[in-house]
Amino acid sequence: MRTLSRGLLAASLTLATLPGLAATIPFERYTLPNGLTVVLHEDHGLPQVVVDVDYHVGSKNEEVGRTGFAHLFEHLMFEGSKNAQEPYDHYTEPAGASNNAFTTEDHTNYYLQLPSHQLELGLWLESDRMGYFGSVLKESKFLAQRDVVKNEKRQRFDNEPYGSRYEEMLKRLWIDHPYRWPVIGSMADLDAAKLPDVKAFFDRYYAPNNATLVIAGDFNKVQAKSWVQRYFGDLERGPEIDRPFSSDKPLTKEMTATLVGSVQLPGVFVTYRAAKMGDGDAFPLDLLANVLGGGHSSRLYRKLVTEKRLAQSVEVSHWSQEHGGLFQIEAIAAPNVTPAKLQAAIDEEMTAVRHDMVSNRELEKAINQTIAAQLFARERLLDRAQALAASETFFKDPGMVARQETVYRGQSRADLLRVAKQYLNPNARVVLTYIQGDETK
Repeated sequence: MRTLSRGLLAASLTLATLPGLAATIPFERYTLPNGLTVVLHEDHGLPQVVVDVDYHVGSKNEEVGRTGFAHLFEHLMFEGSKNAQEPYDHYTEPAGASNNAFTTEDHTNYYLQLPSHQLELGLWLESDRMGYFGSVLKESKFLAQRDVVKNEKRQRFDNEPYGSRYEEMLKRLWIDHPYRWPVIGSMADLDAAKLPDVKAFFDRYYAPNNATLVIAGDFNKVQAKSWVQRYFGDLERGPEIDRPFSSDKPLTKEMTATLVGSVQLPGVFVTYRAAKMGDGDAFPLDLLANVLGGGHSSRLYRKLVTEKRLAQSVEVSHWSQEHGGLFQIEAIAAPNVTPAKLQAAIDEEMTAVRHDMVSNRELEKAINQTIAAQLFARERLLDRAQALAASETFFKDPGMVARQETVYRGQSRADLLRVAKQYLNPNARVVLTYIQGDETK
């Protein structure tokens, strides 16, 4: 299964535990005539390299009735291309390399981790599927991987306790917006997908001028540039991509639903719209999520789990997307606790954070843990490569990731109170309640 999960940093992690991590990521950036952006990051600490290709296409680029295509390609593109005709593992495993990919609403990322001396192999493989995959995509492979994706949807979402929460939330949170459907798509759209439509999607979005190539690790820069030119330089530029976007209609009321399914304990899932990428409000919202849910000393965990024993678990997350954002509270009730009682306790804490400033200690802890998480996310070579790729994809600036520490340190208690009042509106949110039963109502 080719997926990437959103991880949470352990509450005990602080800046003091990460003395060896660099605050900046050195890089060189250039662009080929066909539009491919190349980012080089040298690190000779270990004899390994990462080849990372980030395509600026995700589920938001799909259409109503034709969803799930970006994620489908995440599977298809490991099945061989014109010159590398065997599945990817046929080439990578003998070379001691690993490969994977992930898809989001906004981009799709493919990566290889290789021994340093296998860099040329990685560049050849990535260039071949960028330039010569669509022409050899056949009905048999398309149908086989479509079935794989449908099975993944059943296992991870349809048949998993609380598994439908994301899809149920999205269709209520967004009104007229391409974030309304899940990345994996709908079963009906997957069933209806036709090979010509899928090929047209590939031809439009999987091209050099819609991609960023990052090479990170132990390599010779002169040799790497030569190989990049050899394997990617002659690939044809794709069509220019029009990216029109208008913001969604405002959410003007609380949207609620009770979902009945095979769950052992009730769950309450609360979601608000939040700030998009590049919006300065994303930074205080990150800190606010930490205050509310960052470890066992956070407000919601302390109140709901430790003190009142109303919840078995509670998590708070905030993430910004290219054209929107989500702020979520996910709580699983303790035995014999009703969803109504659990939600009332959540709402009590949300009211408090909208009316009173967080303490100086809470702010300092949130800043330190959030910055520590940013640094920890750059410890692995792969993480650095993907951070550079995402910064280039969304901001045309690979160095942006290294400047976030300063922004977090500049946030104040008043900033957190302001965004709490602005975004965490009880009359503009989605509340899903899961209870045990056999059918959804």
